Amino acid sequence: MIEEKIIPMTYDKMFKSVLKSKEAGKYLIDIIGEITGLPKEKIRKDIKKDATGLSKEELERLDNGN
Repeated sequence: MIEEKIIPMTYDKMFKSVLKSKEAGKYLIDIIGEITGLPKEKIRKDIKKDATGLSKEELERLDNGN
């Protein structure tokens, strides 16, 4: 029997990996807008990426503009 392990979305690493991806940007803005009631246009204009939890290589890549 194969044992499957389900990783909950509330698990910090899973949450960050999903919601910090480029592909999730639009959905993240939708989620923030629905929760806060702020206009999505304002969120889109004001949102900033947080480098928390990134590896050294990822931080260096960001510093180099990639």
